[in-house]
Amino acid sequence: MIGSLVCHAPVKADQSTGSESETESAEKEAAAQPPAKEPEKVQVIVAVDVPVNANARDQFLMSPFPVAPPDVTDADFYLPTNADELKELLKGAVLYKAGTPNQSPPDWRVDRALQMALRHTRKHIPLISQGLDQWLDDFFPQFQQEVMALNADQKLRQKRFANCGMHEGARKAYRDDAGNKGLTPISVRVGQVKRGIRQGKTYVKPAVWWVIGTHSTPGLTYYWQEQRTIQAGMARMVELTEANAALIKGHF
Repeated sequence: MIGSLVCHAPVKADQSTGSESETESAEKEAAAQPPAKEPEKVQVIVAVDVPVNANARDQFLMSPFPVAPPDVTDADFYLPTNADELKELLKGAVLYKAGTPNQSPPDWRVDRALQMALRHTRKHIPLISQGLDQWLDDFFPQFQQEVMALNADQKLRQKRFANCGMHEGARKAYRDDAGNKGLTPISVRVGQVKRGIRQGKTYVKPAVWWVIGTHSTPGLTYYWQEQRTIQAGMARMVELTEANAALIKGHF
């Protein structure tokens, strides 16, 4: 029978079984090992590189989870394509540039399209008293072309904005994961370090982080929500530019 094949060796009172010896050895080894160290924090530099910096104010944080972006509409991204509306926007911008009283500054997109059209046609803002309407008629086709190109660029920006914050379910999952890891948002003070160069730095644990915030000047605001994977032992610079801004609103 199978049971009869099992034999039991006698054990003296002052002897230990092999399993007991192995257990004691394992306990000694475990006691000798130092506790696991937390990963060292990594330096992250946030650099803002945009054309407009006069009287700027920056508000940024490193967040271990995405946040809901501001509310927007299509009008925040695209200029109208109707010719009559565009002509009115062009005329208002030219009048403002010519120093006409009581004119509001043009939206940054109108200003950008105007500047690009002036560059490509090698024209200059006309004297208001000398044939403005004729100048506008001659200039409008190039301006309209620049608006179409700008709207195409803004379509890419709108797609970038749509990815900000993901959806509520994903945001909650990232918040919960950050909480489990003991990660919380960290403010980053960004300021001018040299003429035209604005930077700030902080230190974070290796993880997935989002650089979230705004760069504002009187009348104009840039918004970013940039995701980065920060790895141990590797300092990282996150450059925020006009090209990767998720939203730009206002006027120059």
